[in-house]
Amino acid sequence: MTAPGWGTCRKNAATYEAVAKQLLAVAAQTTINSPELTAAAGGEVKVHTETFRGGQASGGFGSAIPPLTFLLLFYVVILLLSNQMLSSTLEENENRVTEMILTTLNPTTLIIGALLLRLAVHLFRYGSIQYSSKLSITKTLRRRPAELAGK
Repeated sequence: MTAPGWGTCRKNAATYEAVAKQLLAVAAQTTINSPELTAAAGGEVKVHTETFRGGQASGGFGSAIPPLTFLLLFYVVILLLSNQMLSSTLEENENRVTEMILTTLNPTTLIIGALLLRLAVHLFRYGSIQYSSKLSITKTLRRRPAELAGK
């Protein structure tokens, strides 16, 4: 609920504010003696920006879009092809290491050694999977003190 006459007071305040702004603008214009400077002082400034290159009007930001697009495309190509370049470099080094080993070893010996090594790795993995429950420390920690005392 509002007090009686409150709406009238609000309208009067808005009217007084508009009159005060108009008086301030007229006083500033008479002191400055220039409508352009008065508009600038009041914040009513319109700006048009135009860029020049070599004395000629240039395209502004629109002329920067093609080089920026090329730069973005260049970065994308580098990011996408870096993995392929790394893989090919590693493969080349691997081939060179294999060639050096083959010059000093008999190829049959190398293949038999590689097969035995893979067999040993698979047996170790199978053994660790099969016996991981027996070697697990979590079961030891879950045992009750009475079970541990009985052991």
